[in-house]
Amino acid sequence: MKLLKRVVLIFCFAISIGFFSFHYLTEGRVPVADYIGTASVFFFYWLISKLFDKITQLEEAKRLLLEQRLEESENRYTSLFLNNTDAVLSFDLKGNLVQTNPATEKITGYTLEELQEIGITSLILSDNVGRKLRKFSKTIKGEPQEGELCIVHKNGKTVHINLKMIPIVMNNQITGVYGIAKDISESKQTEELIRQSEKLAAVGQLAAGVAHEIRNPLTTIKGFIQYLRPKIGPYHTDIMLAELDRINFIVGEFLVLSKPQKTQFKEHRLESIVENVILFLESQANLSKIQFISHFNTQATVTCDENQLKQVFINLLKNAMESMPNGGQVRVELKAANDNLACVRIQDEGCGIPESQIKRLGEPFYTTKEDGTGLGLMVSQRIIQNHGGHLIIDSQPHQGTTASVFLKSACHSPNFVDAVQDGII
Repeated sequence: MKLLKRVVLIFCFAISIGFFSFHYLTEGRVPVADYIGTASVFFFYWLISKLFDKITQLEEAKRLLLEQRLEESENRYTSLFLNNTDAVLSFDLKGNLVQTNPATEKITGYTLEELQEIGITSLILSDNVGRKLRKFSKTIKGEPQEGELCIVHKNGKTVHINLKMIPIVMNNQITGVYGIAKDISESKQTEELIRQSEKLAAVGQLAAGVAHEIRNPLTTIKGFIQYLRPKIGPYHTDIMLAELDRINFIVGEFLVLSKPQKTQFKEHRLESIVENVILFLESQANLSKIQFISHFNTQATVTCDENQLKQVFINLLKNAMESMPNGGQVRVELKAANDNLACVRIQDEGCGIPESQIKRLGEPFYTTKEDGTGLGLMVSQRIIQNHGGHLIIDSQPHQGTTASVFLKSACHSPNFVDAVQDGII
């Protein structure tokens, strides 16, 4: 533009000089009026060139401003895309994955290239695929969608996500779909804990309302049955008394849940508690052709309520025995998880438990046994939690079950070793 302006000015100036020279040579004079007119034309051209230059500068400034704003917008989008803690995915209209951000790999475990190769749909649980496809179809029609899905992480774990689908609109046309996925697995776990707490509260309220009312008539009924034993006969009375004892046991489990139990925390040798429980159940185990094999490679002192811990180990050992109707071995080990944590591990050779059921163990009234109540393990978990410990159950069908009880150790012997070296956790 500036070059063109200069060419025009030089051209006008050359015409003016030529005009003056022609008149001077032909007429011997320079016409003043014509000179003034030519000067006016020249000034007019100069003014036009200045105006043209100003317009050019304004357009250049506007162009630079637009480029700057475009660059800032692109930087903001890039920052939002790359630094977003939620997974951001872009798809074309056919559902092909085009681009992902780093959070996608964190949530799914797969890189963009891997996802493009296996297909994003392969990550979604089979019963969720149809729902995802319906939402995608609605999105490419201009209707944003939102819902929850379950996907399988690269490590095999199930991840709950909240997925938003937003149409990509360019030049008033939908060219693709943005997917924004948020990992809500922790919130799902929290919701599950809340549901468990509500169930426990309901059981506690039920226990508080009926437990004592049930025990009183049970005592009366039991007394009359024992009184009528000579007339009815031992066979029928023993059955009735056994069932009454079972009802009384269930009521006792209810009472543990209904109110805080009075506990007496003292320092006890953990191996002594376990040995006493084994001795208590050994005769019953022998009748069922079950052998207890105990191995204590350390000594540990725990601050606990001895009777409550005995109840825990009785429940766990009974579960192990009941899983082996044809007999077998139950291994009981006491190991050091670390300098301040002891682990009692009970391993059976029973039928095992499917992974889908392990997650529900400890729920009120959920049991894998035909005559179980689902309360024993729940009470055991509560006792262990009150002692600042935790219970881990590992099992596979037809390969037995391992229950590991971790408890804080008040003091320890020099034989305590690192948990990783022991292979406990």
